[in-house]
Amino acid sequence: ALASSSGLGNLTTLDLSDCGGVDAEGLRALASSSGLGNLATLDLRSCGGVDAEGLRVLASMGGLRYLDLYRCTKVSLTGLKQLAKSDSIETLILIEPEWVYAMRELRSDWQVW
Repeated sequence: ALASSSGLGNLTTLDLSDCGGVDAEGLRALASSSGLGNLATLDLRSCGGVDAEGLRVLASMGGLRYLDLYRCTKVSLTGLKQLAKSDSIETLILIEPEWVYAMRELRSDWQVW
């Protein structure tokens, strides 16, 4: 429903933290929504359904600059490699030190925490 809302054109920040139902299908809906074209900051902290496919979808969101994946338990190196293809992300928040180090190697131009 959110992704199909037409009155969100000025929305730049979306906090979906702790929403257990956020998954690749929901992220595809967000990415394809014409009403969310200005979205620059997305907080998915503790969204347990965000997986490799979801990260691939997020990489395609051209205006996304800041992404919080803290405590997203299905994040994997495979997914992070997909996410690293993003041309727009500048800041990424992760929880696992090994993912932080991996992303810093993949994208030294990003701020990864």
